[in-house]
Amino acid sequence: MATIRHIDRPSAKDYLTPEQAATFLGVRPGSIRTYLYKNELTTYKFHTTTLLSVKELRRWKRSRSYRRNGKAQEHALREI
Repeated sequence: MATIRHIDRPSAKDYLTPEQAATFLGVRPGSIRTYLYKNELTTYKFHTTTLLSVKELRRWKRSRSYRRNGKAQEHALREI
């Protein structure tokens, strides 16, 4: 089961929703939920909102070699 950490004041530049994380990694939102369930990524909770750490996503992306259209992914992150 997923590791869950509760946060009090998330910063918009440090955390993404699962949908935003999917765009950043170039995968479907369902894949993000699977990664969270398999404990491959940490779940952060702000009240009832699920968030993912941008720092962890970048590290995970490098370790998984997600290089598909890297410029578009970085651009998507800047728009969030």
